[in-house]
Amino acid sequence: MDEKCTLNPERDCPGIVRANEVSNDMKMLSKELSDFRQSVANTHERFGSRIGKLETREEVREEQYKQIKERLLNITNDFSEFQKDHKESITELKRGNREILDILSPIKHKVESLTRLDSEVDEVKDIVFPLVHKVDVIEKLSGEVDEIKEKPAKRWDEMVGQIIAIVVAALIGVVIARIGL
Repeated sequence: MDEKCTLNPERDCPGIVRANEVSNDMKMLSKELSDFRQSVANTHERFGSRIGKLETREEVREEQYKQIKERLLNITNDFSEFQKDHKESITELKRGNREILDILSPIKHKVESLTRLDSEVDEVKDIVFPLVHKVDVIEKLSGEVDEIKEKPAKRWDEMVGQIIAIVVAALIGVVIARIGL
């Protein structure tokens, strides 16, 4: 096809030039559309793979959930049977618990009383311990007072002893003088 303009043969035909540009744009758009379709197909494939994995996981979870429900139902049934079979034992245990609580109640009160007494003993200890030290000081002072009281008595005893010795010596001297020695 002639690319020259029919009105002015020296120039290129603008319609043909524009048609070539549009044709090139169409080829480029066709390629981009093909690339886009391929990209969409890849994305669909990835999504399909992910959805398949999720469905598989969901099936596994459903199976696990089903097994858990079955186990829970079995446990509930077993517990109901246990309660039926052991209803009398449970009643006896409850009665025994009440009896134990009745026995423990006075003991609890005694323990509380002992706890109060223990705190009172601690208070008495706090008061008595300083007094013990004072009693020791008083006993020491009492011993010292007794020693001081005994000193004059010792002096008197010594003096009486000396007087008796002098009187005895004088008597001996008088007896000796009368005898003539």
